[in-house]
Amino acid sequence: MTESPNGAPAPSNAADDPPLSLGETLDRAVSLLSSGSDPEGVVSLLTGLQDRVSSASLFSSNETLEDMTTSSLPLLSVEFHLASALLQLRTSSGSQRLANVVRGSELFHAYLRGLEERDALGPDLVADYHRLLDADDDAGDADADGGQGGGRPFPPPHDA
Repeated sequence: MTESPNGAPAPSNAADDPPLSLGETLDRAVSLLSSGSDPEGVVSLLTGLQDRVSSASLFSSNETLEDMTTSSLPLLSVEFHLASALLQLRTSSGSQRLANVVRGSELFHAYLRGLEERDALGPDLVADYHRLLDADDDAGDADADGGQGGGRPFPPPHDA
């Protein structure tokens, strides 16, 4: 792997080819994810892409969609696609599967939180999302009070 202009590793598509841009990396990962041919490779691509997007500081928590460049908008979906890829991974144990499901759930929540922070979800979707979070909180509270689930594995993304 080579380094991108911001210092983050950038995957290349062949030994002699230049590194893929952020958008090209996302396109390749989504294509592989759709084909179902290489879930481990997709997880690797998207994890690297997530790191590159973070190190490039493309998104600010106070930005709305209108403040962002059109070319960066698809990169908001990295967590969504990474969660989907994790759920497609074959595992050899129940504990590995559970870890992938928990991590996938965390990533789906991060994706939805990011959209909510940028006012990209309509009021009905926000209300539905918060109802799901509240139901999940209630289930986590029941688990923490004696169930076997151990409570919610991630912090709530909204003010309760």
